[in-house]
Amino acid sequence: MIFLRRNILFPCKGRARQILSIVVILVLVGWSQFSNSESMNLDFLILDLKEWVGAELNVSSGAIKVPPLDARTRVGYCDAPLFDFPFANRKTIRARCKSPQWQLFFRISVGNLDSVVIAKKNILAGEIFTELNVAYGSARRSIRGAILDIESVLGKEARSDINVADVILKTKVAETVVVYKLKQTVPEGALLDPENTVSFRMNVSNAPPNAFRGPLDLVDKKARQRLHVNKILLNSDILVYSQVVVVSKNISAGTLLDSSMLTLKKIDSSKVVRDQITNIEGLEKRETTRALKAGEPLRLSDTQTALLIKKGDTVVISIGKKGKLMVSASMTALENGRFGQQIKVRNNDSGKVVRGIVSGKNAVEGI
Repeated sequence: MIFLRRNILFPCKGRARQILSIVVILVLVGWSQFSNSESMNLDFLILDLKEWVGAELNVSSGAIKVPPLDARTRVGYCDAPLFDFPFANRKTIRARCKSPQWQLFFRISVGNLDSVVIAKKNILAGEIFTELNVAYGSARRSIRGAILDIESVLGKEARSDINVADVILKTKVAETVVVYKLKQTVPEGALLDPENTVSFRMNVSNAPPNAFRGPLDLVDKKARQRLHVNKILLNSDILVYSQVVVVSKNISAGTLLDSSMLTLKKIDSSKVVRDQITNIEGLEKRETTRALKAGEPLRLSDTQTALLIKKGDTVVISIGKKGKLMVSASMTALENGRFGQQIKVRNNDSGKVVRGIVSGKNAVEGI
C-alpha cells in the first residue's frame, strides 16, 4: 500500500513534475489494488440494486436476475447510489451516483420456477388482481395449488379475502369476472357516465381479455372512439394519458442532451412504446442517434451514451476522492470513450499507458 504525505503536494518548485511522479507510482505499485476494487464495487452495486428492486416490486431479491454488463464497463466507488425505473416497462433499472458522477443501465428479470405469486397488500373478495396488489415472492416450502405465473391471475377476481404476503392459491381465484355494458351509445370524446353502464358476470374464458373491470370512477375519462349501445366496455375504449419525455426543439443526430431541449408531455397511453423515456433526470450524459423534431417523444433507442472523448484528445486523469487527497495529470486518449467506459490513456512524458473510466468531457478517473 502507498502512503502519501500531504506536504509533498505543495512544494515551492517542481510541483507539476512531482504530481506526475505520484501518478507513475500509483500506476506501477498500486494499480492492481484499484483494478481489484472494480469488481467489488460492481458486486456491491448489484446487491443494492436487487434490494431496491425487491422493495419496489415487493419480491424476493433472490428472484431478481441481472445479466452481466459489457466487459469494458467499470464502476467507481459510490457512498449512496440512487436507483429508479427510467422507462415505462419497469424492466430497466438506472443506477446513478452524484459523487463521483456516473450512471449505468441494467436490464432485469423477475421470477423463476421457484417463485410464487403473493399478495402485495390485503385483497378483498371481488377485487381484481393487478400488478398493484400481486407480485412474485419466494415460498419457504412447496405449497400445493400455488399460482406460479402472475399473468395467469391478472384481470381475474379474488374469490375470497386474501391477507398481505399470503401466497395466491388457485382456489382463491374466481373463474367468472364482472364486466360492464353500455346502456346508450357514447360519441367519440364524450365523458363516460357510470350511470350509462350495467354490470354482469361472465366466465373468464368468454370475457374479452381487455374488458374494463372497474371501478366505475370514470370522472374525466373520455371515450376513445364512438361506442355503441350494448357494447362491452374495454380498457382500450377509455382514453388514458401517460407522461413522457419529448424534445422541445429540432435536434440533429449526435446532439448531447440537456434539460433545456427536453420537456414532459401527456400523451395517449396506447401510443406509449416499451422503451419510452418518462424521466428527464440522468439524460445529460446521453446523445441522440437520429434527428428528432420538436414535440417528438424520446425513446431509449433514440439515444446512446454520449461520446465524451475522442482518440487523440488531451484528457485530465484524476486519482483519489473528492474532498480528500486528489492527484491529477494531463494525458492523451488512445481510443474513443463514452460516459462510464474504460479507455487507455498515455502519459506523454513517461510513455506509460494506463486505464481510466470516462467521467465527463475530456475527463477520466483512475482505476
